[in-house]
Amino acid sequence: STLQWEAIALQNGLNVVTFSATPTFDASLGNTQKITLTGNVTSSTLSNASTGQQIDFMICQDATGNRTFVWPTNVKGGMDIGLIASKCSAQSFKVDSSGNAYATSSGVANM
Repeated sequence: STLQWEAIALQNGLNVVTFSATPTFDASLGNTQKITLTGNVTSSTLSNASTGQQIDFMICQDATGNRTFVWPTNVKGGMDIGLIASKCSAQSFKVDSSGNAYATSSGVANM
């Protein structure tokens, strides 16, 4: 149905998350979740993830760099992100039936 295709297209989009020390990444807004760190993230949340969904995180440093990031508790195997200013780290995950997202790649830092 058209609605089903629209849902898939939306899910495949890019969700740019506004910086917060406690951001929420809403998987229903896109398979790719991007945030630019302008401070340290002390905790984060992954919500609305669907079974079988692939979720890609892009975590970027601002022009200052050296910002830290704490992965959501339901994201398993998250990499240590790069700390170089104005560079991004990326990693892919797959969601299981319990809502946990497991790393499917080791990730790449400081791109």
